[in-house]
Amino acid sequence: MAAQPLAATLNGAVFLGIDVDPARIERRVATGYCDRVASTLDEALDICEDAIEQKRAISIGLVVTALNAS
Repeated sequence: MAAQPLAATLNGAVFLGIDVDPARIERRVATGYCDRVASTLDEALDICEDAIEQKRAISIGLVVTALNAS
């Protein structure tokens, strides 16, 4: 996940990106390339659904590893 979250929100989309390294997502949030961090798929999907209902562009970074993928 690099500049895709920013590109998506600049174009009015709701973006959900996945990475195994939480530090990489946090860095994207700190630099403004990503809006939010989610630690579970349910949390990420709730954020996406809310944004869609509000017609609001947002990017969410989801931290997923083999340990929490199930």
